[in-house]
Amino acid sequence: MREAEGRTRYIIQTKFAGMSGSLLLSVQRRKELLSRYSEEFLDGCGQFEALLSVGKEEEAARQAGASRFLEAGRGGIFGALWELGEAENSGMDILLSKILFRQETIEICEYFDISPYRLLSGGCSLIVSDRPEELAKELWARRIPWAVIGRLHAGRDRVAYNGDGLRYLEPVRGDEYDRIMAPGRRARNAGTGGDYAEGKDIEGH
Repeated sequence: MREAEGRTRYIIQTKFAGMSGSLLLSVQRRKELLSRYSEEFLDGCGQFEALLSVGKEEEAARQAGASRFLEAGRGGIFGALWELGEAENSGMDILLSKILFRQETIEICEYFDISPYRLLSGGCSLIVSDRPEELAKELWARRIPWAVIGRLHAGRDRVAYNGDGLRYLEPVRGDEYDRIMAPGRRARNAGTGGDYAEGKDIEGH
């Protein structure tokens, strides 16, 4: 069942963007990262492995009557947002300050000079709901971190706001993890985008 006509459709993020990418980099590039970070810090990324399943949040979304559930993946949180807009045939307004990251992810991205918004984000999900209070209750009951990061709207503009500035989301052309791991390629900052995450309607709604 779709949201009632005229009601605001909110975008809710669960868990943390960039988790699976930072987990992989903390293992595969550990020796290099140890030149700056401690063993204890990098071991903190190992906690992400227990957070990669999204079954509980998908159940919460279904119980709360949400209209769409999407797990982020390649292309990171920006990839998932773009795919969500395509699936909903909608524009969106996103507040970058509301997107959830773990500090380990931010630090690793700073080290490699890559964007955390485009880093592999398995375990992070986006949910569309016009009843965020009901969804919040279901997520809290399951102890799942969440944040309302934006809303959908008519039109095609997909805009991410950061303070007084803004940027337009565009289709992604790759994932930052792949840039780091590609032989002979140096890390570099990338723009916005997303075309890899897979979205789906919630069955029965």
